[in-house]
Amino acid sequence: MKELFSFVKEKYISFSRFLRGKGDLFARRFPCGVMATGVLSVLLPGLLFPGNFLLQALIPAFLLLVAPLVFSLSVTVWKYALPGLLVFASSIFWQERMENDPVKNFANDREQLGIIAIVRAEDASLFGNKKILSNSSRIYCRLLMGAYSPLERMRKIDGKVLLKVPESYKEELAYGDILIIRGYLRKPSPPLFSNSFDYRSYLKNRSVHYILHGEEVEKSHREHSITSFLLDLRKSFSEKVFSLLPETNRSFAAALLFGCSQNVKQETKSDLIRTGTIHILTVSGLHTGFFAAFIALLLIFLPFQARMFLIPFFTLFYAWMTGMNMPAVRALVMLSSYCFARGCFYNSSSVNSLFFAFTFLMLLFPAQLGEAGLHYSFITTFALLLAGESIHTCLNILYEKYFFIPAGNISIVKRKFLHYRKRLLQIFAGCFAAWGVSSVLTLFYQGIITPFAVLVNFLFVPVVWLCFPVFFLGTFFSHVFSLTGSLTASVLEILTGLLMTISRIAAGSSNMVLPRPAGIWVLVFVCVFLLLLRENRKKYMLIVYVFLLGSLVFLFTARLFLPRGEVVIISGEDKAYSCIAVSIPQYDYAFLMDATSYEMVSSASAYLRARGHSRINTLVSQSVRKSHISSLKYLFRTMKIDSLIMPESSPHAAEAAALRRKVRLAGGVNENLIEEKDPFVSFVFHEKKKIREVKIECFDKGMIFRFLPDKILLLEENNKNIRTVKGKVLLHHRKNFYSFSFPIR
Repeated sequence: MKELFSFVKEKYISFSRFLRGKGDLFARRFPCGVMATGVLSVLLPGLLFPGNFLLQALIPAFLLLVAPLVFSLSVTVWKYALPGLLVFASSIFWQERMENDPVKNFANDREQLGIIAIVRAEDASLFGNKKILSNSSRIYCRLLMGAYSPLERMRKIDGKVLLKVPESYKEELAYGDILIIRGYLRKPSPPLFSNSFDYRSYLKNRSVHYILHGEEVEKSHREHSITSFLLDLRKSFSEKVFSLLPETNRSFAAALLFGCSQNVKQETKSDLIRTGTIHILTVSGLHTGFFAAFIALLLIFLPFQARMFLIPFFTLFYAWMTGMNMPAVRALVMLSSYCFARGCFYNSSSVNSLFFAFTFLMLLFPAQLGEAGLHYSFITTFALLLAGESIHTCLNILYEKYFFIPAGNISIVKRKFLHYRKRLLQIFAGCFAAWGVSSVLTLFYQGIITPFAVLVNFLFVPVVWLCFPVFFLGTFFSHVFSLTGSLTASVLEILTGLLMTISRIAAGSSNMVLPRPAGIWVLVFVCVFLLLLRENRKKYMLIVYVFLLGSLVFLFTARLFLPRGEVVIISGEDKAYSCIAVSIPQYDYAFLMDATSYEMVSSASAYLRARGHSRINTLVSQSVRKSHISSLKYLFRTMKIDSLIMPESSPHAAEAAALRRKVRLAGGVNENLIEEKDPFVSFVFHEKKKIREVKIECFDKGMIFRFLPDKILLLEENNKNIRTVKGKVLLHHRKNFYSFSFPIR
């Protein structure tokens, strides 16, 4: 027994020494990595177990007890425990602030109420010149004062809202404009379907609890600030070149350079989504890095220290002009920490700078840990940094023989050719590393695969980089030489046109949809892929490859594990019609009927794509009124329509004609709905207005579905085969709004 105890004790001591050695090495190389670990140990339990407060308390406490086994006591206290304690205090502060939001208190947490409001526009996407860029339909504002009616005295509020500008308002808006608005406050709607985008939580994480629907808008005056001054500088600096561009190219260039994407066509956005390049329309680390590289070239004549301190200074103003969104702030903090350390002649690691940026942002905005944008930003950048060293080593080995060739024995042209070929290989390898991580995130969040994203991003990188020096240098000189503006606009038109053409061509072959995988396999794949980028020892790489292939089986062979058929019925929003979505992945069949609002259309599209559908076999609308079918056009962004069935309409019904034309151009079929002969849906109601029986007849599959509260009948091939299936009815209630979900087993 003593020998066993001694053996266990010896192994424990050796293992603890091994852990302590690895921990001390990690703490010396990446001190900010220890801080990021402490932050994650506090925030991750709340993200993984949102309803279990016991686990949220026990997991950080357990990890704090284990930390001294890995790190020294001083590292545990100052670099692990202290950042975790600070981010815990920050999360409590933000939760308290969200619960006591001034707008929420003013509205008494009601779903909707009328208001007379005074707001200040605080949205960086407002350009201030509607001839160049029109206003966004929804802009972030600060609600300064409000009253329930004109007879009441205005109350001070000072909270954030999202203003929905009425279509009738045509005046230009700029940052800092004070607006007097008559309208109503309304809470954002929760998701109608499972797996669809939760817009309410998205706005809540940005301290926005209500959408202000403006009915009458009057501009009073404008308040000036540093931000408004910088945005006015942006307008006066760029409008000379923007005014010479065609509208399509101008909108794309404004989104590419400054993140003002309100005028970009939906078809262009859809192409970028399908090719995995939508990130170029959001100012992120790519744009911030390109701008910093451009500034570094301009300041190449300055001493090293001055250059290192000035690059973050100029980049700060650029990020400020674009609205300081999360990816831009992450890149700015990372760039500043790296440049300041190098300027002071300290060794600095890019990975350590990334850990510092993550810790800094989580201290300020802990609620955004679960945001998809943050995952894309940090995980993709981390993959690029891990791959950078391996790519550099591999390329040096590939070009090693050229290092020993004397300078006189090889021509300058060939040396330049080899240099640029090496750079292109480096860019391509970086695009592949970024795609390896981002592809699984795209599959998880959007349900699509982007196989051509590596090639498209590889082609995009040099073109996007050229847009920055062409625009900023050309615009600067256009204020001195008038002909420079026309030349700059012509070159910028070619570059933006090239980007849109590449995305349009690649999007035609990138509409690949799979069911949404389980989150655990996404996490396993990301961790294993990052280990693969870092690991260079042969005996461990085989193990990493096995885990990588295993996770790929569960991620990209989801067709072998298809979800069960399901029907979702949404009723209550429009009393005349109920939205019905049928999803049967085993037959690759999707049916959608009477999605009469944009909310229903977008939610149904996300729901069907998450279940692996890339097309809607049958789309039905029992009405041709513009208010009922105008939102259906948004389905064509991400899905194909095989058959569109609507009542026969007059030649003057523009919306119905446009939908039929879209279906025809995509190779689909248009049919007319005759109500007497096509009983698609029949409802039998209880006294309590609950659905008792629903009958749907689907055309091209010859199936009839009858859904009862306790069972589901599935009749195939003209009623030859009958299967009776037990089903549980899931009822979701939201203020006169009912959602019934019937799973087909």
